[in-house]
Amino acid sequence: DDLINKLEQKPNDINLILEVSDKYFSIQDYENCMELLLKNYPKNKDKIKIKMLEFFDVLGNTNEYTIVYRKKLSQIMFS
Repeated sequence: DDLINKLEQKPNDINLILEVSDKYFSIQDYENCMELLLKNYPKNKDKIKIKMLEFFDVLGNTNEYTIVYRKKLSQIMFS
């Protein structure tokens, strides 16, 4: 996938990170989507948090990915 190749060349490009996470989300690859965001949280806290909260809203509070990744996000935020 072109986006993944671009991200490998520019791993710190927040716009590319968000674009790739949107792509993963759109194909319901929620695990790669959330892991990519979490991995990049320390460098782009506000943008990553906003994006993850958007995804949680779409998935709903009872979705397993929302539950697991909201917990992981909290752990990173408050560590």
